[in-house]
Amino acid sequence: MCYSAQTGLSVFKGRRTLWAETEEDDITPLQQETLDEICRYVSAKGYPPTVKEMSETFGISHASVHDRINQLVRKGYLKERKVRLAV
Repeated sequence: MCYSAQTGLSVFKGRRTLWAETEEDDITPLQQETLDEICRYVSAKGYPPTVKEMSETFGISHASVHDRINQLVRKGYLKERKVRLAV
């Protein structure tokens, strides 16, 4: 699992079969590619990439990046936490 305390993003990598209730909850190759890139980026920099950075990395639209992220959240691979930033 990758986790960034700064942004509150948790990335769960591993055997999805432990949580999958139906076959449609399995991860697709594109979703796995997205998850791998997020985890690589978090490991290297300590925080997740922006939607713009992911869009440029994959050569896809911002809307497509949002769609991939939302699918990973729905399937339980990504979890967004509310984080308050101190000023």
